[in-house]
Amino acid sequence: MKNAVDLRIVLVLVGFLTLARGVEVRDLYPRHDNYWSGRVMNGKRGFSKHNADMMYGKDPPDDKWQGWTKVDIADIPDNATITQASFFYYVVSQSEPAPHTYVTLVAEDPVSAEPDALWNGIVSGTVVAPDFVSDRGWVERVLSADGVHAIQSALSRDWIAFGLFKWDETESKGHAKGYEAEKFRPYLRVTFAAANMAIDAIIAPAGELESDSVIAPVVAVSNKGDLELSFSLTVTIGDGAAELYHRTLELDAVPVGESRAVTFPEWTADPAGGERIVTATLDLAHDADPLDNYAVSWFTVVPSAPKPRPYWGWEEVRPLPLTGTPKPVRAGAWLAVDETNGIVYAARGGKTTDFFAYNPATGQWQALAPVPGRVGQGARGVSDGKGSVFMVLGGGTQEFWRYSISQNNWERLPDVPLGPSEKKVKTGTDLVHVEQYGLDYIYLLKGPKQNFLRYNVQARTWATLDNAPAGTSAKWKQGSWLTYDSGSKLYAHKAPTHEMWVYDLNTDTWTAQIPPIPYATQSTNYRRKRIKEGASAVWREGAIYSLKSGKTDQFWRFDPVAGIWNEQEPLPVFGTTLKDVKVGQGSDMISYPFSRVLYAFKGNKTFEFWRYTMPPRETLKPNQEAQATMAGSHTSVRFRTLSICPNPVVSRVATIQSSVMTLGTARVTVFDATGQIALSRVVELKQNGEASLDVNGLSTGTYCVCLDGPGFSLTGRMVVAK
Repeated sequence: MKNAVDLRIVLVLVGFLTLARGVEVRDLYPRHDNYWSGRVMNGKRGFSKHNADMMYGKDPPDDKWQGWTKVDIADIPDNATITQASFFYYVVSQSEPAPHTYVTLVAEDPVSAEPDALWNGIVSGTVVAPDFVSDRGWVERVLSADGVHAIQSALSRDWIAFGLFKWDETESKGHAKGYEAEKFRPYLRVTFAAANMAIDAIIAPAGELESDSVIAPVVAVSNKGDLELSFSLTVTIGDGAAELYHRTLELDAVPVGESRAVTFPEWTADPAGGERIVTATLDLAHDADPLDNYAVSWFTVVPSAPKPRPYWGWEEVRPLPLTGTPKPVRAGAWLAVDETNGIVYAARGGKTTDFFAYNPATGQWQALAPVPGRVGQGARGVSDGKGSVFMVLGGGTQEFWRYSISQNNWERLPDVPLGPSEKKVKTGTDLVHVEQYGLDYIYLLKGPKQNFLRYNVQARTWATLDNAPAGTSAKWKQGSWLTYDSGSKLYAHKAPTHEMWVYDLNTDTWTAQIPPIPYATQSTNYRRKRIKEGASAVWREGAIYSLKSGKTDQFWRFDPVAGIWNEQEPLPVFGTTLKDVKVGQGSDMISYPFSRVLYAFKGNKTFEFWRYTMPPRETLKPNQEAQATMAGSHTSVRFRTLSICPNPVVSRVATIQSSVMTLGTARVTVFDATGQIALSRVVELKQNGEASLDVNGLSTGTYCVCLDGPGFSLTGRMVVAK
């Protein structure tokens, strides 16, 4: 049987890749909502409660102030073990002499508590940080064992509140920022031990299985947390229409820092050939990181004479459906993926209202609630990974919308500001989502001028930031893109002038210019090509992957540490369209969070939807076959290619010409315009990569030719004109 799994090797490899995470440190913030921080006054007219900023102290003659903060701790798993905690707040002003304060526990909910009850709760609460005299700026108050225990006890209710108690009668006071202060918001830093089980890989089934072969599914899991708890693991296998296998195992705890390969009962491959989807789902109550509890992969069931296929690279999947407005993908089309449910969301563009969801596990598209407006040029969408998709409508409008995944409806948000250029959203636009300081932001590069803006999701407000750099031209035209490194940097690439800039999220400034995508390539006979409409980029595994567009098939990878662009396998020009179509207007690309996969629209008036399975990490080295070295705008790169001679074919025999310099057999499969197999032959490759193909029996028409052998898969077009 093919693809036999050596569990001893798997366990050794997984053991090397798994690192014990130790305790976790997490910063927790008040919600951006009324009375999650504030101050309460005891004065001549009695008690009164005030919103947002904290004040503590005494104003002459008799007004006294105490401050508080309520912290959202829902992000800490209920089964976590709290080991230490500190309360941080930012002091903007205080009297001389500075006031003395305790940090106390507040039992009442400050949001709903009456002013007198809140006052009494602050001044009589358990002291969890001792007497302290602060300076201006950030202040850290380390909490006592009582404070740590109080957080532990409050995990099930998802909030805890602290008071800043000015206890003496001196006329001194201080003023600290509250929940509205963005990067200066008060917060609670908690160190805790937590349960965190993860799926590392679906080991089997994989690759190709012969019909009726028997294989036991194997899933590698590891304990990346600090606790040892039992869990369940489920594996399903399906063909996109029906579930063929479903098993759930209840499993004992895995030791902290260790891994395990879990073997399931055997499955017999179904006799019907085709692609199969295998999913693995891990269930652990209150897992600290549920995003790594799901994995999906693909394998193929083949007949006794299997058609070899590559295990990585580009592969076309189910195209965008004709439901709704039966138009191909055009300007304004976009893709987004939700990191919790693994569903891909897509707008068709082309001034339509069509909106769809694609499920990678089933390979099916579903029509969703239409966009409340025609999606035009410059439209872009992004998910926050928390159940929402945000979209600028484009097409010369200022409209900004939020799609609720759970409710399947759209909500209009505050319009995009015109900005310094006083321009509406058109070409050269892109969006990214960033979580920062416990808040969610949508960063917007608004072409065709230099406008750069940020939307605060919790506050529902826009802020205008420093303009994107002008460089050689103040215009960021169609094809410009923006991507986020999941840390502290945004990368922006300008079209058509090929400039690339870095934005520092910590300082809110544009900091550097770095090498852009090269103009030229030697992988094909292209002239110098500028980046144009349809260009897109994603961040994945420490690198940027980008489709150049401009009606090329070029696909690039940028290493930000080395500052080098390497050309990757081009996106195939032949798909279900059966025409030589390259990436163009309406193209977009996203990174799929649950496996090493990217998805892309080809655009350029096609329905084509493609999946890129990333090659093994060890192949991404400087000596890889598809490498490029940068010297100004010059690159050198080599790819395998396939051509047919003569073409059109007018005789019985055609010659396949490939760059594969390997003697041996390979399989040629010819597909007709409907996607059906018209011809399948085993051929002998000569030393120069040539092979003869008997096309007798093929009728006049255009065909897609696939040449498959060990470690390679090539595609070309053939026209028969006998």
